Amino acid sequence: MKIKVENESLVRDTNTNAILEVDTTKLNKYRAIRQSIKDKEQKMDYLAERINKLESIIERMNNGDNIT
Repeated sequence: MKIKVENESLVRDTNTNAILEVDTTKLNKYRAIRQSIKDKEQKMDYLAERINKLESIIERMNNGDNIT
């Protein structure tokens, strides 16, 4: 059995007590936004790694190390 909660597209499953989204359009939009955020975070992590590597190379060059 499912009971409506405050939001019109959410219901509570009385068996599991979980709140469920019944509007699949909203659910898919939420999932797409969540994936987009995850992708951006991964890209930021990658760029941070590249910047750290470049900083390391510049530091080594400033110290007179041979960069190959």
